[in-house]
Order: sequence, then C-alpha cells, then structure tokens
Amino acid sequence: MYEFDVVIVGAGISGLHAARQLEDEFKVALVEESSSIGKYGNRVVNRDVFSKQLKKETGEEIIINSIDEFNFFSPGGKRVIIKEKNRGFIIDKGKAEEEMFKGLGSTFTLLNTKVIEIKGNELITNNNKIKFNFLVGADGTFSTIRRFVTNEKPIAVNAYYEVVEGEGLTSCVLAKDIADGFYGWSLDLNGETELGIGSLSGNVHERFKTFVNSFKTLYSSYVPRLRFRGIILRSVVDKKVKDNIALIGDASGGEPLMGSSIHKALDEAEILARAIRKGTLENYEKKWNEKLGKEFKMQEKIREKLEAIENEKLDELFEKNKNLYSEGLVNGLFKELLKEET
Repeated sequence: MYEFDVVIVGAGISGLHAARQLEDEFKVALVEESSSIGKYGNRVVNRDVFSKQLKKETGEEIIINSIDEFNFFSPGGKRVIIKEKNRGFIIDKGKAEEEMFKGLGSTFTLLNTKVIEIKGNELITNNNKIKFNFLVGADGTFSTIRRFVTNEKPIAVNAYYEVVEGEGLTSCVLAKDIADGFYGWSLDLNGETELGIGSLSGNVHERFKTFVNSFKTLYSSYVPRLRFRGIILRSVVDKKVKDNIALIGDASGGEPLMGSSIHKALDEAEILARAIRKGTLENYEKKWNEKLGKEFKMQEKIREKLEAIENEKLDELFEKNKNLYSEGLVNGLFKELLKEET
C-alpha cells in the first residue's frame, strides 16, 4: 500500500498546477490512467492569464499563435473586430501539460493506474491501494472522483471540430440555430485552422457541416486533416467538497460561456492548494465562491439571455456595438455585448 499526504487524480492542467503548488510542502502523488502526459487540444488564453499564471510553468514554447485580431460574429454574420497586439494566445494544451509535468520536482510520485473505488481514506485502483489525507479529483469531464462527492452532473455540450489546411480567423461565432446552447469557433493555428461547434442537440457532425457552409468567411480553404468529437461542460456542480475530497478543473465542471477554460483550472488549483496548506477543505467552496462565484453567476445570466434572445435582435446588437471592446476575450465580449440586456 502507498501512503501520501495528497493524492491528485488526473494529470491535466488543473492537477499538474495543484501538484506544483503543493509538492514542496507535502508528499504528493499524481494518479493518471493514461500512460503519457499531454492530451491533444488547442486553447485560448488571454494575455493576463498567460503572463501571470501559466508562462512561468511552461515558457513560451506552448504558444501556437498570438491573438492580434479577434472576430466576434452574430448569427446573421455581423462582425465586431478587435485588433490589439498579443491580446491573447492560442496555446498547445498537450505541450503545456508536458512542460508543467517536466517542471515537477523529485519529491512527487506518478502512478499510472485506474481508479476503481474509494473506501474511507483509501483509493482503490486496479493494481493497488493508496492511502491519503487529501484526495483531489482533477480527472476531467468524465470524472470518476466526482461521483463520490456529488450526484450532480454539469451540463454537457456535444462538440465536433476539425483541423483544416489553410489560414483562418480567430473568432467566436454565435450560430444559435446550429450551435445551440454554445457557439461555433475558429482558431488560426499559424498555417492551419481549427473549426468547431458545441451543441446541446445530437447529430453534431451534421450541424458542423451546416456551420461550415454558413460561415465561409472564416477560412481560405477547406481540406480537413484531423477530426475530433468531445464534450464541453457548460456549468459547475454546487458541491465540490466532501470531507477530505475536492474537485477541480473539468471534474467540477466548466464555465457557462467558455466551457473548459485554462483560467478556471489554474484558479481552482490555487484555491485548493491554499486550503490544503491550512489543513482542512472546509473553506474551499467559500473561497471558490469569493474568487469565481460572481463571475459564473454573471455568465449564467448571459447564457440565459443568449438562449432567449432572437437572432435578429442579436444582429441589431452587433450592428449597434461595432466598436465593442473589453479587457478580456470571449467572456468579456459577451458581457459587454449584453450589458444593457442583463
């Protein structure tokens, strides 16, 4: 049997960031089912999140492209363009995780094993038992640890995206009739373009085809190279702690507007690490609400408004707000666009 102060299940960004925060003070284990660290994916981060939280752990090698222009499209194709040098970055999520893992010291332990059960302070895996003082569920969208904390499930949005040859725009597209309950996006990957949608409805691949045909301005050519399906979480669970078990990252859910955001993963890992240093998880949810609660409630209101408002009205708002600006990226633009409506 293994024994650790802190056991973190999941070696994604939230789990790795938590391990980096705690490894100098505690005996930490990372439990990861996959045999390798670093899952494929591209993510958008704003300038502040990258420079203040991520850069020191990953360096600039994870940057695929800088966001010097961001395009915000209405359902009818009205566009707001924001131009600002290094406003944000498109990063390689897998490479970020690899770099964060490399930066861990020699005091932590990596265990490649699958979680089966939790009994008291013991984590039962397919090949061992691991005793812990604190257990952290950072095991993603389909979290095993979440079911030992709460019966709640975050709202899940079906996602489909493709990486295509050719240059494209970095943009967020409100295509309500196609990407219902979420939106479409395109990312300029410096020679390639990622195009994707999230939809609460089924048949997301067919909806994606309609999206591509509707927004031809997003790319210069269309030759698919890679295709992916996935799930985007669009809400958080209320209960994130049970006794000495806590949830962070996608295990606790996603942002109502952005889904699986880097800043949420990093913030939660830091809030949790502070709680563990104090020897109790009692204040984790309280501190979570103080740091993220107000923002998430605002996002929920904006999401409700987006789902209720007619396409024509959204087109009018885009036309009215041609000079729309915000300090942030996607979330900030949504807030500014619907400020009067909420």
